[in-house]
Amino acid sequence: MRAMACSAPPLWRHQEEAVAFVNERRASLLHMGLGTGKSRVAIESAAQTDARRVLILCPLSVVPAWEEQFRRFGSGWEVIPLRRHSVRRKTQKA
Repeated sequence: MRAMACSAPPLWRHQEEAVAFVNERRASLLHMGLGTGKSRVAIESAAQTDARRVLILCPLSVVPAWEEQFRRFGSGWEVIPLRRHSVRRKTQKA
């Protein structure tokens, strides 16, 4: 299933600029403050570049927040949280 941006509210200007920044590079780092929309930028960038898979590395306590962000701002993504099981099993799921 191809991921697409959903009918979420429009991006804020700084988010549009961040998406453009990310999409113009092979790799990037978003140094944005709390609540400025880093998750939205990542999801939008993945959708715009037709990413087939996205691996998000984060503390276990933040996994539910990412799941919620994909429900709010992503469409067509299958979110597979890797918070349990062995490294081998997580690798298979990924």
